[in-house]
Amino acid sequence: MARKGTDELKELLLTAIEKQRVQLVEEEGEGTGVEEDLRVLEKWVRKVNVGKADREASKVLKAAGF
Repeated sequence: MARKGTDELKELLLTAIEKQRVQLVEEEGEGTGVEEDLRVLEKWVRKVNVGKADREASKVLKAAGF
């Protein structure tokens, strides 16, 4: 996973969240608290600016001497 790009990791996370939500609805039905939590998480992930995240990660790694 460490070798994957930020864009790809974001897409993998969104896919995982969606699959979990679908499976949850199949097992427990719609409207659960967990389903709402997954929707909130998905909304947050969609807002992540991968370019900015990459720049911030580079700064942190540089400051740590990596």
